[in-house]
Amino acid sequence: MLRLGLLVALLAAAPAVSADFTVIRREIAVARPPDAVWAKVGDFCAGIAAFLKVDCAYTKGAGEVGTIRRLTGGTDEVMVAKTARSYAYQQTAGSLAALDYHGALSVEPDGAGAKVVYTLIYDAGALPPERRAATESALTDVFQHAVETIKSLSESP
Repeated sequence: MLRLGLLVALLAAAPAVSADFTVIRREIAVARPPDAVWAKVGDFCAGIAAFLKVDCAYTKGAGEVGTIRRLTGGTDEVMVAKTARSYAYQQTAGSLAALDYHGALSVEPDGAGAKVVYTLIYDAGALPPERRAATESALTDVFQHAVETIKSLSESP
């Protein structure tokens, strides 16, 4: 009970932060079966290196839940969930990235083909107000380019 009281006191003493979560969701249809698309881009490190044109290396694990990948510039992301054709990740504490974010990549059946869905959620409230719109626009562009590149990679021989 003492621990709970201490936790409540610490949380009450913490400065109030106004969270403003922003969701960026990009999706695109691909004229290939979902398993074929996932085979091209689903690897937690090699996939993102291919479709975002970044360097990626595992610093822990080998592509299962708990694996940490380090991207160009020192951004570390840990895989927090995985299915046959999806994974979710979050930025790690202490990472060099400027945003606190979570992301998910999935490939879903869509008729005879597939639908790629890439979602990012981040706290825009942590940004200065004058940077929020530009950050959202830039991230939307990055993730739109990512799904377009996934489509191109998946539909090429």
